[in-house]
Amino acid sequence: MPTIKRILLVSAAYTLGSCTFSPNLLNGNVTCHKNDDCPSGYFCDPVAAVNGAIGVCCKGIACSNKLSPDQIAQIQAMTG
Repeated sequence: MPTIKRILLVSAAYTLGSCTFSPNLLNGNVTCHKNDDCPSGYFCDPVAAVNGAIGVCCKGIACSNKLSPDQIAQIQAMTG
């Protein structure tokens, strides 16, 4: 195999093999019960409106306080 083709093949293999999954979630869009339920860098913030029965994954402090009434209603429907 000519050298240039070999270099291109190795470069393509390296590029394809170096892809990683990196979630970029909006705060409060993923529900959780504990910190382990959230992606790395997020924590589970309990939603006070449902007595902390369920939380939302947050990067910052108290993002559950910024949920809209519609979002809280959806979470309440999930907890029954």
